[in-house]
Amino acid sequence: MEELYGHPIIGSSWESFCIENVLIVLNNAGWQGFFIRNSNGSEIDLLLVKGIKKIALEFKMTVTPKPAKSFYTLFKELAINEAWFIIPKDEKYKIKENVYVSGIKEFIQYCLNKL
Repeated sequence: MEELYGHPIIGSSWESFCIENVLIVLNNAGWQGFFIRNSNGSEIDLLLVKGIKKIALEFKMTVTPKPAKSFYTLFKELAINEAWFIIPKDEKYKIKENVYVSGIKEFIQYCLNKL
């Protein structure tokens, strides 16, 4: 496990795994997924849209993600309703108003049950 967590592509591998699984499940529930990057280079790994509802997702290979200032700028610019940092741990907690951290399973269950 130490070698796996120390590998240089573990972050992008985790991101790809999560995006694929979220889109497979939530596309069937009417959600569309988009990648967003503005002219300043700020980005959101996955923006989910269903009607007027927008959810921003960031995939982090850490259990204590720290949102960058640019993330909150995009959050406001795009009028995002909620943001989630998906981590490799089964737990859920709130960072700030409408900004959460959770495992992928908890996030998908939340979307299927609450939205």
